[in-house]
Amino acid sequence: MITEDYVSFEVAKLLKEKEFDEICYLGYNKNGEYVPTSNRTNSQIIQPDFCFICCPTLQMAMKWFLKKYNIFICVLFLEEYNGFGYTIENTLKKKYIATSENSSYKEPEEAVEVAIKYCLVNLI
Repeated sequence: MITEDYVSFEVAKLLKEKEFDEICYLGYNKNGEYVPTSNRTNSQIIQPDFCFICCPTLQMAMKWFLKKYNIFICVLFLEEYNGFGYTIENTLKKKYIATSENSSYKEPEEAVEVAIKYCLVNLI
């Protein structure tokens, strides 16, 4: 299984707190291990001892931000740092909210995860 395409356990918990309730194919148990969800949402989890929380892909979380909050997360390659960064933009106001500034990440998935966490903690 390709685990880097899914949000971390910590981010999954933050998403649930912020009412993310989309259908997911995987979830986390209470120990942070992957388990199947049988295509359920967080509100449809019926065995919390088995599947504690839904685990969306990074792309699902990004689409949710765009659909629900008009927040667009973009990952880009930063040549000067030889790594990846992110920008966060409000699509309605057409203005930047945040960037990765002087930080760079080895993988684009890492930049997305940090951007999603930033949005969850600071914007909603």
